[in-house]
Amino acid sequence: GINKNRTNPEKQTKAKLSREWLLQMQEADLVRIQRREEVDASVEATADNNDDRILAFAVFVLKEETSKGESRRPLRLLTDDRTFRVKAQAERLVVCDSTELLSGGVNN
Repeated sequence: GINKNRTNPEKQTKAKLSREWLLQMQEADLVRIQRREEVDASVEATADNNDDRILAFAVFVLKEETSKGESRRPLRLLTDDRTFRVKAQAERLVVCDSTELLSGGVNN
């Protein structure tokens, strides 16, 4: 469930470090976080779960940047969820996990 990390100190530490990294990257304008106004009503109506919503937005961002000839920064999804990783890779998205992130294996 939602609170399962509370009983696992290692996961708590990874989550905290990941949040801190994300905040630093956001402050340096090195990550893009979806804004509420960027929600596509048709995706919301047809998505079965949050994975579908996240993947739809990631694909949208890639298509938008490609159509405009932009490529400000690489698009990567951060997850430790194996099922979500497989879904993202099926969409040809780059995925990293918290271990890669915290070991410095993720640049930009």
